Amino acid sequence: MLTTSFPRSNTDSAGHFIFSLAKEIAKNNDLIVIAPGAFNTPGKEIISGIKIKRFCYMFPKSFQKIAYGDGIIPNLKKSLFIWLPIPFFIISFLFSAYRAARSCDIIHAHWIFSGFIGLIIRGKKPLVLSIRGSDLNMIQNHNLLKKISYTILLKADEIITVSEDLHNKVVNMGIPASKIHTVPNGIDFESFKPRSKDEAREKLNIPMNSRIVLYIGRLIPLKGIEYLIEAIKKIEKKNNLKVYLIGEGNYRHELEDQAKSIQNTIVFCGQQPPSLIPVWLNAADIFVLPSLSEGRPNVVLEALAIGIPVIATKVGGIPELIKDDLNGFLVPAKSSVSLAERLNLLLSDKTVMYKFKKNSRQILKDAGLSWKNSASQHLDIYNKAELKR
Repeated sequence: MLTTSFPRSNTDSAGHFIFSLAKEIAKNNDLIVIAPGAFNTPGKEIISGIKIKRFCYMFPKSFQKIAYGDGIIPNLKKSLFIWLPIPFFIISFLFSAYRAARSCDIIHAHWIFSGFIGLIIRGKKPLVLSIRGSDLNMIQNHNLLKKISYTILLKADEIITVSEDLHNKVVNMGIPASKIHTVPNGIDFESFKPRSKDEAREKLNIPMNSRIVLYIGRLIPLKGIEYLIEAIKKIEKKNNLKVYLIGEGNYRHELEDQAKSIQNTIVFCGQQPPSLIPVWLNAADIFVLPSLSEGRPNVVLEALAIGIPVIATKVGGIPELIKDDLNGFLVPAKSSVSLAERLNLLLSDKTVMYKFKKNSRQILKDAGLSWKNSASQHLDIYNKAELKR
């Protein structure tokens, strides 16, 4: 597996969905993951049967800032200095991927850039490319990147998208539908299940009697968090209302400035370890994802599995997860008014909350959205790719 994002420790949420998939595949297969190194990450290690090789592209390691954090593109926008190691990043990625590919039967690349690396080093090996949303959404307004991406997609043996929305976008680029497969991400139903709200709040040391709205994700413009803050300002009754924002990003200072007038209501919690995400979700009354663009966000799956009401924007693959007024609410992107209306309704009507909670988890189980099923579908696609060779 080639990826630009993979957990650097057991407290790191970067690329955690890829880790979940890899862990399931590695149960009955030899699996090597090639990922960028970072400060204080070992070059090689084995976790849950996965052989992980992290390539080093700068010395000292503290200068390795292209990947992780907000993501490659947002990181590059921060400083011209971050652009300097790009040639070393690409060369190191190519070299590490080439060495690993010599002993592999299948090359599976996550995101289009990794697909570019896979295309160069594949030789006669089959190449499977996973599209996850951010990569395809990023190229929409760049003709050159579109042409390069089209070539990579065309030359991949099989393509996996995590949503029907992405599937359709790839087809619209002119890629044959016969080699595009939609395989949704899975969910760990054992980790993400309803537990005691009081116990969760006690563990997190947050108020027992508060009405809690939760956001989990990067603090970047694409996530539309400013519209959530504006919506909170419109809430009719803010007594005992707390909004917890989980995550970090380059937009945090701007969001903190925007939230100054309601700073007693909104709490910036920073990055949280993956093990605490189920606790936060169990502690919350409502989960909100106000994104402007998405693939098929796992955090929505996790919130639904816990059984809390979800309000999310009608973008990307989110409508494939949220059925409006059945297991959550869909609202237009960039509409703080619509968001405020739905928040007011949920905060004042417990019958709607109960309905959503009752439907959410069962809908996911009926859809078979487990990591075991996802891994099984990936293995079938690997076999198909091998038959082409």
